[in-house]
Amino acid sequence: SYAEGVFHMGLVLRHELRTDREADELRDFFNKAPIALHWLSDEGKVLWANDRELEVLEYSRSEYIGEDIMKFCPDSKDKVLEIFKALGSGRTIRDVPVRFRTKTGQVKDLLIDSNVNYKDDGSFNHTRCFIRDDTGRKIREARVEVQLREAQKLAKDKERFVSKLLHEIKTPLHVVSMAMDLGGNEQVVKSQVAHLSRLVSNMSSAMRFDVGDTPSQHVVECDIVRFFESYSK
Repeated sequence: SYAEGVFHMGLVLRHELRTDREADELRDFFNKAPIALHWLSDEGKVLWANDRELEVLEYSRSEYIGEDIMKFCPDSKDKVLEIFKALGSGRTIRDVPVRFRTKTGQVKDLLIDSNVNYKDDGSFNHTRCFIRDDTGRKIREARVEVQLREAQKLAKDKERFVSKLLHEIKTPLHVVSMAMDLGGNEQVVKSQVAHLSRLVSNMSSAMRFDVGDTPSQHVVECDIVRFFESYSK
């Protein structure tokens, strides 16, 4: 019976050691996790935070634990109140954007996932908050906004260009119409048709600017002295 008692004590100690080791591993898992974690009381006080959250917000454990979470997100107080209302109703929140301020005053855009841990009697124990960096989403949204503005500007520029070009086309068409009514001056008609052709060609080239086409340049030799001499005559 003595041997059986010693054996039983050994089993109990082994179980306790294994339990303690598992508990230590879990504590290490949460404290050293690569994602920020914290618990809040029903009054919004920080009960616990892991090393990653302290690193992100640049506070020491003594500066952060026990403080009101509102102190660290003064730019999102209304949003935090909404979060607590949702959690108080038993809901789980996901991907809620909140702006935190670090100890040095830097603004951090973060996303919060959270729900509530309840005591055995059903009362509020603490929140379980997971916090992720939201900077990437903000950058993507800003890029999309810039691209949208550029597309809108390009559309307006095209509209103005086409409107002006169509106005320019009306003049040679009017001249051709008058020439035909007056007997069809062949030289005038050819000149205006050539002008129309150039306008249409220029319009076609300009409409392809946004896809990377560049206008081709043609170098034409010109005797500037003779040009002005003929012009003065």
